[in-house]
Amino acid sequence: MKRWSRVNRPMHCGRCGDLQSPGAPVLEYVIGVHTFIRCATCEGGAPPDLPLVIEHTTAPLPTLDFSRLGLLPIDYKARAAEREPGEEG
Repeated sequence: MKRWSRVNRPMHCGRCGDLQSPGAPVLEYVIGVHTFIRCATCEGGAPPDLPLVIEHTTAPLPTLDFSRLGLLPIDYKARAAEREPGEEG
């Protein structure tokens, strides 16, 4: 499948290796799960009615506090030092 789009991050052309800045028109080739891009100079020019780049913003992910999950004892190294040789757990 082929389609014209604009890049949203700096990418290199798959043919000439030229760096494409964000907002530059490129032709995307989708083969299976892989996407290859070609710049407008290599492919002969983009259509004039190509839409502009749409900025997507995401909220930052919250950090996890693993001590509250109860997966490990608070001081698991101290507990490991108290074990006798050959003692499990």
